[in-house]
Amino acid sequence: MQSLFRAANVASEIAGVKIPEGTRVVVTYASRNRDAAEFPDPDRFDVRRAKARTHLAFGQGEHFCIGAALARCEARVAFETLLARMPVIRLAAGKNHFAHTPSSILRGLKELHLEFEAS
Repeated sequence: MQSLFRAANVASEIAGVKIPEGTRVVVTYASRNRDAAEFPDPDRFDVRRAKARTHLAFGQGEHFCIGAALARCEARVAFETLLARMPVIRLAAGKNHFAHTPSSILRGLKELHLEFEAS
């Protein structure tokens, strides 16, 4: 998720912008996960990143994803199984352009070309 739609319950003001009660707003928080003030080298993928737990992939507070633990468990099992069967996985040379599906809500690659070597 890159953003959420909400309605202002009360008249508010954010950074000098008045938001009347009932106004529909889009809360876009995706850039928070790449905040240079929070994360050193924020554009580099690093699974051992310091403060990784502050990443907002599963929301936070009362909006924390109820399925986060299950999703993490499923991902771990999937990667462990995949890597046990195919320990060598690499990006296919010259085939990836890393184009993303245009969406302000979900971010995902249009395609990803990989090469595998079975064990």
